[in-house]
Amino acid sequence: MTQPGGGDPCQAARFGTTPGTAGPGGHRGQLLPDRRQTYLALLPNAELEVLGNAGHYPMFETPVALATAMEEFLRRE
Repeated sequence: MTQPGGGDPCQAARFGTTPGTAGPGGHRGQLLPDRRQTYLALLPNAELEVLGNAGHYPMFETPVALATAMEEFLRRE
């Protein structure tokens, strides 16, 4: 992925090395392979857990699944 004028936007937008987790929704192919790579490039120490029954708003659509994923991540850290 490149930005207009060249360069890698992931290099300019790195979020540091803090462990984290991202839980995008899985409906309608929102997390295509190139987006998966972008997420993980921006968050180098992150885990990516797709919430299969959620769209843009997992906190409303699948609150229990989201809370469970967050709790599991926090237990490991």
